Amino acid sequence: CRNEWCGASFEVLPEDKELLKKFDVPEPTMCSDCRHQRRGMFRGWVYFHKRTSDLSGQPIISLIHPQRPYPVYAVREWWSDAWEVTTYGRDVDFGRSFFPQFEELHNVVPKMANFIEGSENCDYCAYAGQARNSYYGNRIHRSEDVYYSEAVTGYCSDICDSLRCYRGSWLYQCVQCFHCGRSSYLLRCSDSRD
Repeated sequence: CRNEWCGASFEVLPEDKELLKKFDVPEPTMCSDCRHQRRGMFRGWVYFHKRTSDLSGQPIISLIHPQRPYPVYAVREWWSDAWEVTTYGRDVDFGRSFFPQFEELHNVVPKMANFIEGSENCDYCAYAGQARNSYYGNRIHRSEDVYYSEAVTGYCSDICDSLRCYRGSWLYQCVQCFHCGRSSYLLRCSDSRD
């Protein structure tokens, strides 16, 4: 690996070399772990912004920065009948390029502050569906009491600082765990307890 702090040796398999040639991509100079870290360092996880709902004027927490050009509604307002989506319909002008027209439409149609559906007390989650009492989570589905975690699905409860957990409970700093409970610091485990 070309990273001097890593220096790990790695092999590029012949079939990988063929694929790289096919797509005219140079061979990697860093190991897979360092490449993964490099790709991930530019990924923003979840950033919340304080702003007001463009429908009611009430203060809300949103994934969308207040300086964006389009209107943002609180989640309950976006799902409500307080606005009519069909009023934003437009005819396509075939004499103009498609993408500028699409951008104009995109900038006037209201966006949902967070992607939350059927959830309770999850205002500080980016994406939550049928979840309860979750804070600073992303992709929390059918789970409750989940904190600082991502991709927690399938009837999980009491999970903190974890990633990709399914049907687990009482987990702390666990990654890719399935049917686990009362555990900490697990990596790619299933059916583990205590």
